[in-house]
Amino acid sequence: MGQELFSGQQDQDLRNAEFWDSMSEILEATVELLHDLARDRGIDLNEAMEYADPEEEHARRMAENHICTTLARKYFTMADRGQEHAEVFQEDTPVKIPGTRSVSPLPEIREAREIISWYQPLIQVKIMRAIQGMAESEDTDPDDRDRDADGSAKVALIGIDRSLAAWRILLERLQQGWEDIREVMLLLERLRRKVEAVFPGARAFVRPGFDEDL
Repeated sequence: MGQELFSGQQDQDLRNAEFWDSMSEILEATVELLHDLARDRGIDLNEAMEYADPEEEHARRMAENHICTTLARKYFTMADRGQEHAEVFQEDTPVKIPGTRSVSPLPEIREAREIISWYQPLIQVKIMRAIQGMAESEDTDPDDRDRDADGSAKVALIGIDRSLAAWRILLERLQQGWEDIREVMLLLERLRRKVEAVFPGARAFVRPGFDEDL
């Protein structure tokens, strides 16, 4: 279908109206194909969308309401406020350090913010995945559940460790917002301890392809 619709097309610009018209035709044909496939296999797509496994729902609710998730969710919000104090440092704004000449912005501030921003959503996602994996159905192999939960928890702990180090850099380099940053760090440390308590094997878990050489 793609060859037929796009052959000889001179302008591949995504803004081109012909391109989007063609994509709409492909989408409609794809939906029809999926409906035909579902009908042949006796699958009701509407019913499939409404169906929810009670055990999976229980695990999801447990993950959403767990203390670790609550703390991670709070950290996600507080991290934005803590970083606001670093936004005054623009690329072309010199930083005045007492007793020295004005210098260009400290690269540690920018790098620290990049680390914090990268792990800010990941910590919450991985903690929820770890808790949900721990709470999944007994029909699942317990060893598989533990491996999945510990692996996700380890990624969350790595994110917490690196974020704490990055926050420490901001605390030392910035000349304002210390109280907000301290509050964020205390919350993150509390979260770290809770995750380690809930997943005592997470630190020692070996992630295939990542930790074998450590």
